Amino acid sequence: MESAPRRVPATFWLTTLLLVGVGVALSIFYAPIDTTMGPVQKAFFLHLPAAMNTFFASTVVCLASIAYIWQRRPLWDDLAEAAARVTVIYCTAVLLTGMLWAHNAWGHWWSWSPRLTFSLALWILYVAYLCIRPCSWHALVSWRPLTRHWRPASSSSSSSSRRRLAGAALA
Repeated sequence: MESAPRRVPATFWLTTLLLVGVGVALSIFYAPIDTTMGPVQKAFFLHLPAAMNTFFASTVVCLASIAYIWQRRPLWDDLAEAAARVTVIYCTAVLLTGMLWAHNAWGHWWSWSPRLTFSLALWILYVAYLCIRPCSWHALVSWRPLTRHWRPASSSSSSSSRRRLAGAALA
């Protein structure tokens, strides 16, 4: 019974790597080279799916964060963090492949058009989100159990402790 769950992830990853390899091979060797753009046009075979997955992953971050605020289950927070990491990876691919194509098409690497600037702002936002997360509420919660046992002294215990301290000082 225990061997079945181990085969599923191995099969999944093997199938995923095989399909990615087939897709890359088809885009490099089978897809025709564009007459006006040349081989750089093939960057769109990575650029467009990465852009779509960037927005999908950022939507998952949004929905998981709302679910975490609503239910306070760590599962939703972990999903939001994982999707944010995926968003950064895909957005990096979008920015790099877009710049490669733009250099060939326009003669410069970057133009401050609203679409490009939005992609850069999205990348900066999620990188900052991942950098700030360790400094957020979770870091405060990690030391919170240390203060949970602290109780303010009641008046009777404080007066008895004062008497013990006074007695120890006199002795």
